[in-house]
Amino acid sequence: MRKCPFNDCEEVIGDHLFACMRHWNSLNLTDRHTIEEAYEAYLDGDDGLVELRKRQQEVLGDRGTA
Repeated sequence: MRKCPFNDCEEVIGDHLFACMRHWNSLNLTDRHTIEEAYEAYLDGDDGLVELRKRQQEVLGDRGTA
């Protein structure tokens, strides 16, 4: 369990989720696909945790910290 990565969000989410439902739904489809592809590459072992966090941070920008 961890906090949603968006700034000022205190919602606790499962480790397998990128963000709380409210913030996930605030992302456009392109950003959602980017997050999903990055997570799949991580699970498949194609990318490590550093690459996953880098791609997540690219989507978050200044809205939070991956």
